[in-house]
Amino acid sequence: MKWIKLWPEEWLNGTLRFTLDHKKRAVWADLLCLGGKSRIPGVICAGEESGKCIGYPVEYLAGITSVTPQELEETLKVFESQERVTTERETGRLIIRLLNWGKYQVDYSRQSRYKAKKKRLHQQATPKGDALDDAKGDGEVEVEVEVEVEVEVEVEVDKNHCANPSGSHASVLSQTTPKPPDEEHLATVQRAWEYYLEKLDKNPKLLTFTPLRKSKGLARLRECVTKAGGDLARAEGLMRVAVDALASSDFHIGKNDRGRRYDSWEKNLFGAREQLERWLEQS
Repeated sequence: MKWIKLWPEEWLNGTLRFTLDHKKRAVWADLLCLGGKSRIPGVICAGEESGKCIGYPVEYLAGITSVTPQELEETLKVFESQERVTTERETGRLIIRLLNWGKYQVDYSRQSRYKAKKKRLHQQATPKGDALDDAKGDGEVEVEVEVEVEVEVEVEVDKNHCANPSGSHASVLSQTTPKPPDEEHLATVQRAWEYYLEKLDKNPKLLTFTPLRKSKGLARLRECVTKAGGDLARAEGLMRVAVDALASSDFHIGKNDRGRRYDSWEKNLFGAREQLERWLEQS
């Protein structure tokens, strides 16, 4: 990857800003860059041999991130406790896996293929040579260009590999486009939203059930339905259990040293499958 994404809202106002000091935040930024530079995106390692990752010496990574080896080890323990990374050690070498890489980072090579294909389609649709001269003589050139639209959908991806190993952009779109939710699922998520407003003491006049919040709720409901063996009523119960767990967390409801609440529906509760499962584990 030639670049990585940095999400301004999460970087400036997310939990990372208030739970890490400036040195640990700098290390995190360096780890993101190393994850983007790696031969295996999202996995910080020297490479791969016979299907097995080869790690870096701790001293090497400490030098790149401008901290001591001890500081790096301590920082990684904090990141692991926050479920930002996992680490593996073998023969004195370190492998760091950045969690949720597939969710927050878009594979550069996939976008490059998309842009190249779009350019090729445009060139094929543009008249050349005599055909262009004839068209100019008529005064106007009408060219029909096929436009490929990239749709962002919520999909589960492998931690370490692109969601589209075959390289076919169109095949990913066709395979991952979600079905329209039925009325029963919409009603279930609506009830879960109302339960969330009540338990977290939110003002329904200030908080709107936006399309983003609805889509997050529907995604988590589908996962709960799977966990409940297809039972929609039990799935709704699991969502309520997650809400209860969030409401019972003193830190998240504002009883922390900054007096700041971390109880957003779309950011802290149902933002991702991993968040849902963490809250269910704490219930």
